[in-house]
Amino acid sequence: MFSKSKSPKVAQIGKDIKPNIYEEPNHYDGLTDYSGAQIDSLPDKFMTRGALDLCGCSNLKELPSGLNIGSWLDASWTGITSIPDDAKIRSDIICRGCDQLISLPTDFKVGGSLDLTGCENLTKTPNNMVIEGNLEMTGCVKLAFIGRCLRVGCSINLSDCKSIKHLPKDIYLGNNLILRGCEKLEEIPEHLCVNGDLDLTDCISIKYLPDSITVGGVILLSGCEGISLSRELYQGMKGRFILPNSFSLY
Repeated sequence: MFSKSKSPKVAQIGKDIKPNIYEEPNHYDGLTDYSGAQIDSLPDKFMTRGALDLCGCSNLKELPSGLNIGSWLDASWTGITSIPDDAKIRSDIICRGCDQLISLPTDFKVGGSLDLTGCENLTKTPNNMVIEGNLEMTGCVKLAFIGRCLRVGCSINLSDCKSIKHLPKDIYLGNNLILRGCEKLEEIPEHLCVNGDLDLTDCISIKYLPDSITVGGVILLSGCEGISLSRELYQGMKGRFILPNSFSLY
């Protein structure tokens, strides 16, 4: 779902880099690659016209205020606890495995995709979140609250977010909604519109689907034993269900 295309003009920085190398100017023209380097800080107002690759910089505990990135940011497997409110990142934000991440910007808008896979201590998302690409939050096991407005241009994947009980009523997405293994999820919002597939595999706490939802692809319900479906929804989507062993119609 996510890819990083590095230009030939990568600024390769060695793995023996020292924490206080940042006496040089804060502006970098090309893609800046610090992946795996043992750095613990970046200067305030750090800017690059290209991308910033910090993947594996485990000593890095925070991103600087005024961060300005002309392409994508990869801060996967770092120790960051937040993404600054004033950060400007033009494309994808990739923060896989950031198990110390607990805070996202208050008014969070991402010009590409957002990947927070395995951010195990993140408990909530902002009330207003707009993602132009995909939203990937698989394995955010403590995520219990999704803000009241969520806009995603492509697909949403919240698989194995085992603490979520509800989705916001004000939710829009352009393609698939994947909720596999969200075992505490109790309901699907009325009037939910999914242009692609709705995957509720092993969402064991969902007891019924409202007849007001619209799904353009397939509804996957394996493991949702005893779920109730409206006859209208069932007949309207005949042949586009993957059903559990037991279900009922109302």
